[in-house]
Amino acid sequence: FNEERLAEFASSRGWSLPHLAMAWVRDAPGVSSVLFGPRSAEQLRDGLRSVEVLLTAEDRRAIENLGVSGSQQ
Repeated sequence: FNEERLAEFASSRGWSLPHLAMAWVRDAPGVSSVLFGPRSAEQLRDGLRSVEVLLTAEDRRAIENLGVSGSQQ
């Protein structure tokens, strides 16, 4: 996959790439929580903002078209 194109996709929706990544994992079938390891209070606050990212079916298809694997239905 092309990380630059994925970052552009995230940015076009007002998201950061880490926020998109956490939303992608969070929405995967069988996943009940996402763990991340912030090293500062700022990283914690930023990471928690990923809950604001709501991926639509159209978003998931667009992400998969960029070469990201892991079909989510």
